[in-house]
Amino acid sequence: MTGVDLATARSHVQQFKEISQANEEALSNLKTTYDEYKASIDAQQARHEVCGRLIGHQRCCSHFFFQSEYQTLQEKLRAAQDELTQLTVKYNELQKSFETERIAWMNDKKTLEDTIVDMSTSEKHSENDRTTRENEVRQQEERAKVPL
Repeated sequence: MTGVDLATARSHVQQFKEISQANEEALSNLKTTYDEYKASIDAQQARHEVCGRLIGHQRCCSHFFFQSEYQTLQEKLRAAQDELTQLTVKYNELQKSFETERIAWMNDKKTLEDTIVDMSTSEKHSENDRTTRENEVRQQEERAKVPL
């Protein structure tokens, strides 16, 4: 019975490790995407500033194109930031859950180890009791053989 519990606990630990690793990879990918969006937005702003300097204060059709592209990238950036926040929260929850399961597993392990020690000690006491009873029986048999 305890072997099954131990195997189940180990399985849970492995599952949580895999989930944690997958979340870390997703978080890393999201951060990379965020950095790329940020760099793209910065480049768009720089182009917009260059366009504004070249043309002066006049509006041109390329300015509106850059503005539209800039807004699209801003929306994508906000969406990426929201997703990053959600994944971070989920990762933290899974990390807490993993830690809770790990602590429970360690406690179960300690309980099982203590039970094994108790059973070993109990077995030694039982062996000693059996030996003592056998000695008492032999002594009583010897007394019974002595003539009165």
